[in-house]
Amino acid sequence: MNVTFFIGNGFDISLGLKTSYEDFYNWYIKKYPNSYFAELITSERKNWADLETGLGEHTKCITPEQFTEFLDEKEELENRLAEYLFEQQSAFTLPQTPEFAKEFIEHTTNFFKEFSGEQRTHYNNLASNNSGKSFTFVTLNYTSVLDSIIRYVNEYFKKQSQSSPFSSLVYHVHGEIEQLVLGVDNANQISNADLREQCSCFIKPLVNQRLGDGIISRLHSIINGSEYICIYGASCGVTDQSWWSYIVDWLQKDIKRRLVLYVYEANGRKRSAQGLIRFWDEQINLFLERSGKKPQRNLSNQIIVIPNSKIFTFSSISKKELAANGTT
Repeated sequence: MNVTFFIGNGFDISLGLKTSYEDFYNWYIKKYPNSYFAELITSERKNWADLETGLGEHTKCITPEQFTEFLDEKEELENRLAEYLFEQQSAFTLPQTPEFAKEFIEHTTNFFKEFSGEQRTHYNNLASNNSGKSFTFVTLNYTSVLDSIIRYVNEYFKKQSQSSPFSSLVYHVHGEIEQLVLGVDNANQISNADLREQCSCFIKPLVNQRLGDGIISRLHSIINGSEYICIYGASCGVTDQSWWSYIVDWLQKDIKRRLVLYVYEANGRKRSAQGLIRFWDEQINLFLERSGKKPQRNLSNQIIVIPNSKIFTFSSISKKELAANGTT
């Protein structure tokens, strides 16, 4: 059985890193108050809740003559974001202990434990017809924290003379800190229609194609071979629409496939049966809306919504350790 995890910024945050856009803005505005985007974000904070969406919207204020200067300023912003994320990444110390490795393995390989009874039965039936499990990680993050964890866990398996179910390679769809890919998903997300033909370096799928690393085709192959896709720590925003769209197509091709949406609620609350079903439907509809797809059939039975999951909450990373890392 092949399981693919799409990991977003919520993963790094759950480990104590301050990698939200809000955290970055606070640092950026304080350290570079006179920079072009720091002044914009300060004066129009509500328009920059999502940095990539904000950049696309801001193009309506840019003339074709100003576009080169805008790209220069955007590149400077990218350098500042890389600087900040490198600081956060450097402050994190991976607990290289057997306890942490065992906890990560237990949580990940038993990702189905939070499923409802019917969905768990489906999982058990599918697992019984497949020999072994294989886990692949795709990250939307620029940091290499997840890479370090997977590398350490695989070393743990090696020391136990056991085969690891985890792919050794973590796929970075947005690049890494040294060469991050920041932008929108498609030309329609660039508000200024007069600039769309000039924006190939601002549209993430086109940037990945031009970099020539083959990540899009490789991940399409991984998705196609998956029985389960789990999205954790990601808002599933429109600036990654092409990935959500591909996943919807993947679901439609086989009724046995399942998508697991781990949804974070800051004010999580207990719900009645009716309230829970309404919440599930809201999240499913939101994902489909952001995918830009209108499915040819009802996919609600194939999409599992889990609010405030504990899957990547580790007791072996204590609050004391986080404080020592400077990440609380």
